[in-house]
Amino acid sequence: MQRLKDKVAIVTGAAMGIGKGIAEAFVREGAKVVVADMNDEVGKQTVEELKAAGGDAVFVHVDISDEDQVKNVYDVTVKTYGGLDILVNNAGVYNVETEKIHELETSKWKRLVDINLNGTFMMCKHAIPIIIKAKDPCIINMSSPAGQDLSMRAAYGATKGAIIQLTKSIAMQYPGKIRANAICPGSTDTPGRNVSRKTSVHAKGSVAQLLQRDGKPRDVAAAAVFIASEGNFMNAAVLRIDGGLTSQRPKPEDLAPWKEDDEVEKFF
Repeated sequence: MQRLKDKVAIVTGAAMGIGKGIAEAFVREGAKVVVADMNDEVGKQTVEELKAAGGDAVFVHVDISDEDQVKNVYDVTVKTYGGLDILVNNAGVYNVETEKIHELETSKWKRLVDINLNGTFMMCKHAIPIIIKAKDPCIINMSSPAGQDLSMRAAYGATKGAIIQLTKSIAMQYPGKIRANAICPGSTDTPGRNVSRKTSVHAKGSVAQLLQRDGKPRDVAAAAVFIASEGNFMNAAVLRIDGGLTSQRPKPEDLAPWKEDDEVEKFF
């Protein structure tokens, strides 16, 4: 059964990791997918893989912190497919903050806000006039347990918490017209996460989750498919796909200062 047959979806950050997993799942369910990403080479390869699997997909380059590039994503989508049914805002920057707030460089704070929060906002802003015309328009924003519970990462946690509030505002401002929900993945097996595993705290990620394993992109993708299809009574919801990570109190060792790692800022 193709639960998303003939639906048009945009997935940002879809070249790899969770975004790619969602794009693959959407194609299997019959959706036409716009793969929106900064990584042209890998993004185009992802589209070729989706097409080889029998899917209908197109790649669009986008830096979601650039409003003109965001507008272009929608221009290409409407020109190619005629409209939009589903938006998944997955693109973002993840970084391990080793600094306390008084040590955090303002440039690092601004970078996370510009991409994670402002980028998600602009993708939603320019989607709404188009997606609202769909039969069951659905926006899915990717947040994090760091946006809900205790987080040592001030900048990352602040942006992800704000994304949850943005999601709820969309649901409240367009009642009966647009469904907006957020997903909060736990430690998930992605290229970006695997780089961050070099740090001592993140090496414990899968053990800290009650399922005693890492999540897979397909785990998050299954939730996205459900929200976009059968979850048509879900609105303003925040769905944790974290293996039980956030049901536990943080351990003292998990609150210790983190090692510096210059490689951990990745899109995924």
